[in-house]
Amino acid sequence: MNIMESREDVRGQVLDFVFDGKFERYHADLAKLLEDPIFNYQAGLNQSQAGHLTYERSRFVHARIESPLEVLSQPYRLFALAEWPALMDVAAFSVLMVHYNLTLGSFFDHGLDRPGLAPHIKNLNELQHFGPFMATELGYGNNVAALRTTAEYDPATRTFRINTPDVLAQKYMSYSGFSDIQKTAVVMARLKYAGKDHGVYPFAVPLCNEDGMRPGIIASPCPEKPVQGLDNGLTWFDNVQIPAGNALLGQGEYVGEDGQLHLKSNNSRTRFLSSMSRIVPGRLCVASAGLGSARASVYLALKYAGRRLTNFPAQGDAPIIAYRSHHGPLFRALANGVGMTALLNRVKREYVTDTSHVPTKLSALISVVKCAATWEATSIINTCRERCGAQGIFSVNRIADYVSLLQGLVTAEGDNAVLMSTAISQLLGDSSPEAPAKLKAVGHISAGDVPVLLDLIQEHKKVALRNKLRQDEDADFTSLWNSAIEDAIDLGTSMAKSLGSREMVEACTRVRDAQTRQGLEALIKLFGLVEIERSAVFCIANGLLQAADLNAIQRQILECYDLLLTSYEGIIDGFGISEELLRAPLAASNYAVSFTRACGQPEYLYN
Repeated sequence: MNIMESREDVRGQVLDFVFDGKFERYHADLAKLLEDPIFNYQAGLNQSQAGHLTYERSRFVHARIESPLEVLSQPYRLFALAEWPALMDVAAFSVLMVHYNLTLGSFFDHGLDRPGLAPHIKNLNELQHFGPFMATELGYGNNVAALRTTAEYDPATRTFRINTPDVLAQKYMSYSGFSDIQKTAVVMARLKYAGKDHGVYPFAVPLCNEDGMRPGIIASPCPEKPVQGLDNGLTWFDNVQIPAGNALLGQGEYVGEDGQLHLKSNNSRTRFLSSMSRIVPGRLCVASAGLGSARASVYLALKYAGRRLTNFPAQGDAPIIAYRSHHGPLFRALANGVGMTALLNRVKREYVTDTSHVPTKLSALISVVKCAATWEATSIINTCRERCGAQGIFSVNRIADYVSLLQGLVTAEGDNAVLMSTAISQLLGDSSPEAPAKLKAVGHISAGDVPVLLDLIQEHKKVALRNKLRQDEDADFTSLWNSAIEDAIDLGTSMAKSLGSREMVEACTRVRDAQTRQGLEALIKLFGLVEIERSAVFCIANGLLQAADLNAIQRQILECYDLLLTSYEGIIDGFGISEELLRAPLAASNYAVSFTRACGQPEYLYN
């Protein structure tokens, strides 16, 4: 085997480690699509131009892969689609995932066998219409189950009338700002019939055609926001009439021949969860996009750090990555990005086992992963932007745009703080297990020790939180929530890190190249040590560590840095990313020339 073949073989092993062996089947062609000139950076666009370009890029992707319904039948493909276009246009993630997962996904889950919905499904599947998803209202976000938009059924005309009762019930943030793009929305509304509120259902509502907004629909764009040119809007429905067949009713629910509506007597919570079925895979899509952008940020920052020269006293010029103050934060970001990716891979596997029935505990775990992944991605991307200095603030270098993306992802598909604490309450359970064992000595930790240590820490945190809740069980809800939420969020993070480390160790056993495996083991060890360091106050307060142990942890962190200095390039080359794909000047082999060209300087200056 020659050197090039050996390098490609090693790259393939790291690709399998990062993408759970699924890169070629689900990801490779999407990554290749991004090299098309349509994804080139375009400077000087106003908000409307940037937004319309995002829609054109979304059409480009749609036309070159399988149909949306086929994508929905392959969850791994959906997750891959969530990950890649955002690297070149962060707004494309939102347009594509709302269209594919939330809107057409609602038809996929609830309406494929309903003849009245067929024209809408065809328009959405062929992308003749884009599909906004309208659940959130101006006054109802985390409490969207209490939304106020109504859909009142009239058996005489066999129609529903969609109405917005007050200003707080306006649909908020969904894509209604451009009226020159044909759209059919899924609108979540309270079904009113025979004087009774039957709970929240999805309804297919055509918003606009080539002539603009339909009568009775009043939509205005939200104020301008940085980076993303999405047409987020406020939408008001004034007696908008739709056929009865546009309701995405539940299984066994229908309109009778006499025009009467036949509904099941499900409780409102069950009804709402059924209507919002696409939220669970949506959280995996959000985590995929966040971690994809985090890995791209690490790739860019490390490439730049290896090429940007600085002065070493008495030694001359050397790459800035040689400084510990520079490579330390980036290697931590690398470890956390890969560790969270491993966790996401594990939970994706559990989800695809049976997408028709997601157990409560798995749904809660998916929520934990969404929160932990997007918070971690936010930290990673901010670190990388800072380590790139001024180069990190320019959109042409991508990372600053990823900052904007993550600001949206941490509250998309559920606000992280609320979602994490709710999920932990479901995972905590009522049982009282035996007190977990104490930590073993941490003077010398191997990669294989990491899951064991992190498991023990999170088990101790579970016990501490249970005990705290029992002590406060007579408190009112607000007091109980406020006393426990920070500990619950901390426990969720520890749970995510523990599961991620276990998945990393398992994936590492499949890496054949000894040198590559050594680098990945250093990454696993660093991932664990950083989490132990983060939990040090808890561990010392609860007798799991002594203050002196922190010196041993810090020493081993520095040892990991030294190992990664010689192996990080092989790891990031397994991210499936290339300089040709991202086209970011700061990662180019000659970044000075590339950036000068991007600024529009005359070619004779650098040729």
